Amino acid sequence: MAETADWTASAIGATDRQNKGWIKFLIGAGVIVAALTLLLYTSMQGNAQYYLTVKELHDRAGEMVGKDVRVSGLVVPNSISYNASTLHLEFDMLDKLGDGDEEPLRIVLDGEPLPDQMNDEAEAIAEGQLQADGTFRAESLMMKCASKYETSVEN
Repeated sequence: MAETADWTASAIGATDRQNKGWIKFLIGAGVIVAALTLLLYTSMQGNAQYYLTVKELHDRAGEMVGKDVRVSGLVVPNSISYNASTLHLEFDMLDKLGDGDEEPLRIVLDGEPLPDQMNDEAEAIAEGQLQADGTFRAESLMMKCASKYETSVEN
């Protein structure tokens, strides 16, 4: 009878070891999944970029300072200032020209040549960060194609 008791005790001990192994495995898998989830979340937050109009950027200025933003608008006539020797460009941008209620956004771009399509009333998209003083420090500037490239429809 002693042999039967020993066999039962050893079978129970083996089951306890297997259960402990599964528990360790599940805890390890949970830690790995949590770490990967956190890594994915933080990398997505770092690459997030807001796409706003000039008015939307002004309305949310307090929360947008220092964040990556893409802003679009129209170049205000007679606001373009470019120094070719230092590659320093500054201009104002609005959502709609002729709207006296809207405050222009000052765009500053350094280290880039003047875009070919840069002229008064051109549509521009600037990527960069809003500064605490209200200026927009652009890292890149894209000009939308002028309407002269659109095909005309004849009746």
